Amino acid sequence: MTLDAVLDAWGWSDPVPIAETPTSGVFRVRRPGGETAVVKALTPAGDRDERIGADFLAWREGRGAVRLLARSGPYLLLEDAGPTSLLDELDALGDDAAIAIAAEVVRTLHAPGGPSPLLPSLESHFGSLFARATSEPRLADHADTARALLGAQRDVR
Repeated sequence: MTLDAVLDAWGWSDPVPIAETPTSGVFRVRRPGGETAVVKALTPAGDRDERIGADFLAWREGRGAVRLLARSGPYLLLEDAGPTSLLDELDALGDDAAIAIAAEVVRTLHAPGGPSPLLPSLESHFGSLFARATSEPRLADHADTARALLGAQRDVR
């Protein structure tokens, strides 16, 4: 399915490129009434990690992160956080304002809540390290450290 076909199905149009990375193309799109959103078109290189990121956004439901509005194949429709970046806030309002924004995001992300059923566990995420450590001794210390840290987790979210 093409970007235009997905946008048509979602009721959005007029994609304007705003970023290109090795993992995705990013476009600002519009509805007829002027509302904007952002589409990430994942590349094969971004498929795995970006899809996990989309699972994270779906789990957060807009709390401390942009809202994932829809997804179809390699396309993610995201809430438009606007044209102002944290760097813009820093430049316009100074350190205190930018730090307050960053602190509020961190507070929101660390609010009580259980682990996401959509995201892989850390044990699963580090599985390849553990597997390779058995045949590559140079990785053994790193695997042991990861196991120790995983075993000492508290308040998992």
